Amino acid sequence: MEKCKHEAMRLLDNEQKQKTSMELLEQYIQFQQGSIVNENKKAPYEEMAMTKKGKYLQEMKVYKKKKKDEEDDDHMKEGEQSMELKNQEAL
Repeated sequence: MEKCKHEAMRLLDNEQKQKTSMELLEQYIQFQQGSIVNENKKAPYEEMAMTKKGKYLQEMKVYKKKKKDEEDDDHMKEGEQSMELKNQEAL
């Protein structure tokens, strides 16, 4: 009788452990599915962000080049003006 009771307790304990394991596994699977759904929702926006970032970087490159060219032109004009002043002063 004692042996039968002990065996029943062991089976019950194993069954409870198995239920707990299955519950944890189900929770994990639900969590993973939720994160996958969230990633799928984000994907189009991330693609748009990457496209816009590329466009922004390209526009900034053009802007910086244009700005540098303008500054170079300004420096050349200043140099020419100072040369003209020196020439006029020399006369």
